Amino acid sequence: MTHVVIPAGEDITAHLSGGDHAWLIAVTNSSTGDTVLADTVTEVVEHLIDGYDPSDPEAAFEQRLEWAVQTTNLQQGLLAVVAQNEGTLDIDTIGEDALTALFTGRDEAAEVAQWRHEVPLLHVASHYEPYSERPRPEGNVHLIDPYTELTLLLSLHAAGTLEVLYNDEDRDEGEEFAA
Repeated sequence: MTHVVIPAGEDITAHLSGGDHAWLIAVTNSSTGDTVLADTVTEVVEHLIDGYDPSDPEAAFEQRLEWAVQTTNLQQGLLAVVAQNEGTLDIDTIGEDALTALFTGRDEAAEVAQWRHEVPLLHVASHYEPYSERPRPEGNVHLIDPYTELTLLLSLHAAGTLEVLYNDEDRDEGEEFAA
């Protein structure tokens, strides 16, 4: 089990085609531009979450959940700031319910059934069906799912926070990774 972190701006191709090591997963952080090349999704999650310990599945889930809450809080704030700077979010006219949904902590479910605003609502999947009895909000919503290491990475990819690519072992010569 190995991984390597390639800082933003560094040429990644030497790490992909050099040597006889074929990385199985490449994950790029959209905020920093850093890319992690790894043999397993566990290694990527270990890189994302300080002190992550996959040896105890219950404790590992708690670590992923806590990290998902923190990351979703941060990412939602960043999305709101960007939308306000771009003119797609006017905090003076969006309404109190929408502001509450955008800026309330992600450690509990949002009191939102539908989200029709241009800025996406990010939240944590564990608060909603099928993990609880609360229906998932509909609309422009991305739920970050810490249930497994893979669901965490794929939900972050779907939300645009990470770019997750897998090495297709059956690829034609010259092809690299596929989403």
